[in-house]
Amino acid sequence: MMVAVIHEGSKKDPIAGANNGGGNLRRTLVILVTICYALLYNSATTHAMDASTYGEIQQLMQTPLRILTEKATALIKDKYENLDFALFNGADDGSLPFNALPEFVTVSRTVYVAYRIAMLKPELLASHTCYSPCDDKQSKNLLHCFFRDGNRKKFSEQASTCSPCSSEAILIFLWNELGADHGEINAYLRLMFDPALQEPPPTSLN
Repeated sequence: MMVAVIHEGSKKDPIAGANNGGGNLRRTLVILVTICYALLYNSATTHAMDASTYGEIQQLMQTPLRILTEKATALIKDKYENLDFALFNGADDGSLPFNALPEFVTVSRTVYVAYRIAMLKPELLASHTCYSPCDDKQSKNLLHCFFRDGNRKKFSEQASTCSPCSSEAILIFLWNELGADHGEINAYLRLMFDPALQEPPPTSLN
């Protein structure tokens, strides 16, 4: 079934959730670790990113998913509009493509934008791990959450039902557009999504 209207979902925003309760401590930790990583990484490579760009990257890490979606939508329209139109056979005003996508891809604007990114930047998503807790380790990389076996002609429903997949895709896209390289993006992803880094340290009550 094909549809022509995007419905905004009401699923929990994993990024916005980090801004509540104990989010202040996590945000501070993310910023400090990111700065330390940046200094260590850039001292060992010829790649360098100015301070203002790192500031933008840190800001994105604390931005609600709804705003990230808006930023990605604007960037796609401004920079990739012609390619995006050709790939999806859709409308050039950012509305739903006429005949291109299955219904589950349009469950919300965020999901829709994430699938557009997967179509536009398959190699970029394929180079990063999916840290989604709903992945159950079945995806070889993030691209497989959007397309079965990474084939852009075979849409996978997983990313439409698991918010972290869309969050990762949108953040990777925005970070990449700011000039972050693979190693930097991977470090940011781990800080925000890797369950091993989100779990509290073990304690002994014996």
